[in-house]
Amino acid sequence: MSGQAIEKCVINVAGKKFCIRRSLLQRFPTTKLATLSTSSEEYDSSTAEFYFDRNPSIMHCVLDLYRTGEFHIPNNMCTVAIRREMEFWGIPEDMVADCCWKSFSIHVHDKEVQKKIQETFKEDIDLMYTKETSLKQVIWLTMENPHYSFVAKVWNIMYMIFISVAIIVFCLFNEPIFRVKSHHNNNGSSSNNSAYDDTSTLGMLMNTLPNPYLYVIDNICLVFFTIEIVIRLTVCPNKPRFFKHPLNILDIFLIAVMWIVFIMDRFPEVTHDSSDIKRVETFLRLCFSLRIFRVLHFGKRSQTMKILILTFKSSARELSVLMIGLGMAVLIFATLVFTTEMVLMSHTFDSIHKALWWALITMTTVGYGDYVPKSVPGQVVGSISAIIGLLILSLPIAIIASNFNVYISNVSARELRKKQSPNASTDPDTAVSVTGNPSEEPSVETSPVTRLEVKEMEEHM
Repeated sequence: MSGQAIEKCVINVAGKKFCIRRSLLQRFPTTKLATLSTSSEEYDSSTAEFYFDRNPSIMHCVLDLYRTGEFHIPNNMCTVAIRREMEFWGIPEDMVADCCWKSFSIHVHDKEVQKKIQETFKEDIDLMYTKETSLKQVIWLTMENPHYSFVAKVWNIMYMIFISVAIIVFCLFNEPIFRVKSHHNNNGSSSNNSAYDDTSTLGMLMNTLPNPYLYVIDNICLVFFTIEIVIRLTVCPNKPRFFKHPLNILDIFLIAVMWIVFIMDRFPEVTHDSSDIKRVETFLRLCFSLRIFRVLHFGKRSQTMKILILTFKSSARELSVLMIGLGMAVLIFATLVFTTEMVLMSHTFDSIHKALWWALITMTTVGYGDYVPKSVPGQVVGSISAIIGLLILSLPIAIIASNFNVYISNVSARELRKKQSPNASTDPDTAVSVTGNPSEEPSVETSPVTRLEVKEMEEHM
């Protein structure tokens, strides 16, 4: 030590004094307290003590580290504040006691959760925080973010209505009651040359026409979605990212297919006179079934659905354990029941793949009843497989439900914080608002979760 050495070291932390022998401070020479001397800038010669303007609540734990060799964290302090104090006093994380490590490490998991939520809800965050918003940016945010403005809410409600109508119309198209005979079938020119049997579902769909009223509604939806995708593509701030999004690719493909079929409907004699064109038309009409995936737009615009998707992504390990465990159990019990029924001549399963189907349906507690073991040993195997299936399914699902609860609670706290803070963003799908100067702290007292979000936002800006 440089300067005059003293045996008793008096440390004044925000007006609260602590005393400790200097020899104890030398147990960990790399920490801040071990380097104190009378020449330190914190030393006050008039009072012969070292002054620090820090939180005194944790100082008992800091000094106990030098006395016991272990750092125990108080349960009434935020782990974020504890980590900051540890960084200031130069205490490494590996000195945290084993009994406190679990609660101390929860902060890492919470930070990961907040980061994932931030990334999920940060679409167009750069545009949200630009000082001058252009007309293109306003249109883009209105169409993409339901919480951007009142007009955005109205637009997204209308968009959801059109998606719902389009899906309902598509479902009604497949009902025979909403199909009418084509003019070619009425004239007898197509009934004999058709490559599809009228008794089959495909033949019924290819040799008949949709109800005229439903057809008009479907075309109105087609025009709406065409205008919508053109406007979004025009005002999109990131064209490469736009074309990488699976839903955008699906929308463009469906619109192109539907317009091609619409043109074919205007010239029916061309499609009926050429078998090759008829096959192309069949393929394109089969692609109409992809319209059902437009329901995923509900998830894109719903905060709850985003959280659900985020939960599944975060629970990938648990889901993989579920699939592996279930697959192994299905193979085992399918083999057992197949062998048992075969030996006892019950003739329940004539092939192993039917036994696999039975095991999967039984272990997932569906139980269609199309295959049932007839022998007593086979029924015993079935009973055990049902119980094992419940155990395999329940454990990972409980973990997934716990992950969902963690995300939904964090998002709820995030929303509540924004309502209480006058500087918070009015958009719940984006990060919290910060002051104009990134170096300034928010003017209101924030919770630890919000402080992390503010810190990440400052780094992003």
